[in-house]
Amino acid sequence: MLARALRIALAGLLALTLSLPAEAMNKRVRNVVMSGGSSVFPGVNRADLNFATGSYYKPGATGPLADFRTQPETCVDASGTWHQVPGGVPCITNLGLSSWEARTNYIRNNTMAGAVVGTPGTLPTNWNIQNCAGLSSSVIGFGTTQGLPYIDIRYFGTAAGACSINTQLELDGTIPAGSGLTYELSMFSQLVGGSTANISSMQALLLEFNGGSAINFESSSSSFWIPNGTLTRVPPVVGVTLPDPNVTTIRALELTYVTGAGAVDITLRLAAPQLESTDPIILPSSASAGVVATGGAGCTNGGPQTFTASGGVLTSQNPTGGAAVPTTLTGTVTTNVLAGALTIVQPGNYSTYPPNPTTFTGAGCATPPTVTITYYNGGNQTFASPPIMTSGAFASRDTDGLYLPLSPCPGSYSLWGAGTPAAPNNYPEPMTLANIDNGTHSNRLIVARWFASGTNPVGSSVVADVRTDTNAATPWAQNTPGVLSAFVVPGALSEVFNHAAAGTAVPASFVPALNELSIGANADVQTQWNGVITRVAASCNSLLGD
Repeated sequence: MLARALRIALAGLLALTLSLPAEAMNKRVRNVVMSGGSSVFPGVNRADLNFATGSYYKPGATGPLADFRTQPETCVDASGTWHQVPGGVPCITNLGLSSWEARTNYIRNNTMAGAVVGTPGTLPTNWNIQNCAGLSSSVIGFGTTQGLPYIDIRYFGTAAGACSINTQLELDGTIPAGSGLTYELSMFSQLVGGSTANISSMQALLLEFNGGSAINFESSSSSFWIPNGTLTRVPPVVGVTLPDPNVTTIRALELTYVTGAGAVDITLRLAAPQLESTDPIILPSSASAGVVATGGAGCTNGGPQTFTASGGVLTSQNPTGGAAVPTTLTGTVTTNVLAGALTIVQPGNYSTYPPNPTTFTGAGCATPPTVTITYYNGGNQTFASPPIMTSGAFASRDTDGLYLPLSPCPGSYSLWGAGTPAAPNNYPEPMTLANIDNGTHSNRLIVARWFASGTNPVGSSVVADVRTDTNAATPWAQNTPGVLSAFVVPGALSEVFNHAAAGTAVPASFVPALNELSIGANADVQTQWNGVITRVAASCNSLLGD
């Protein structure tokens, strides 16, 4: 009841916002246009909301649209420009409606507050640079580009040798950590001066700490990049503190790798860095390269014991440039490899670099210890959400969802939705595109990507908390536009994805009177679409929309 009362209160704010001129809303939210145009469903349409064109046809509505989100949100348009809207206002561009789950940005200053141009200048508050021997840095400029806050940092001089320039995005001891948490680190980057001569790559990296000691290094092959003249978002890095209970804090870094001794002169633009936590991934998401590595014939007391992987190749690198870190072994040690980074959990407590072959220091073992190396492709279960702006403290975006009250249908319901999901195919949460409900989770007609079926699109009916599903044969791939439609009548449920063959099922009973269209979330705001919704339509018929 509280959720419905809040939706009613927010509806008034949204109705007022949608009645303003587009210029007054900074062109972020389009005016409601009460015109039918080309209809998804023939006959009696309850609602047809085209977010991409700004045409909203809703003769069946009994009240205004309401946005359940209360905090600011950003969304991107077709030109790549980002826009921010306040709470209670849907984030809509010419791509459609953005709808996302709740996230928190643990980089406290991604708007570059406190930066001062100069040599060296002043970095944004809470930032730090650990430079290479022979190199210097200067703040060239800062501001906003494509709607995103940025800073331009020049690294220059003559490097004494191969090294990494570490740009720390948050102070140590600030970012919380704990067993089972999952993080994604992302940022935008661009080459705006100099060149990449004597630069091998850039990397986004997470270091996990136990007090003052780094115990895990989290990165992925996708976290390396070479900047160019286009502002580009770096794919997220996965950092999972599972199952090590000793991690107390996390350090977020951008690393610039210098190839060797010689001249360096590069100006790098960094924009809107974000470290966000999400639901824990399901491990293992895949074990495509699980191996068991054993040592040689016995091991000496206190001497080094070398393990060489068989059946797989370990790839990683030492961010600190140092030698292998000794690890005390007492029996069997399980190592988790997350998207290319080697981490050792109890009873070992350090990563070792380079990991192939991996050298551990033995502790008087009579027989060689066994190291089980399992590759967890955790990166394919996570994604970076739209930037959350911060300027001195952690900032959050709460769950998103639009709601439109409708008059109930007499004997049948049809639902149609088009959009582009940003979540990976095996993201461990349902992804609701739209549903017609009675204000509860217990009774509704749903169109969604359902994680339990490998994110195959589903049409579902729920009556008194009993769900009946129809599953499309083709998965709805990440970042791929699609169309999903479903209808329910007494004794029949049907759905179709991308105009393929329809799936059918027999529901336990007919869905009772439904009087609310929920978009991008279910009725109790538990599951979000996580992506862009182009258009949604609802009708009183037994048709699959075109």
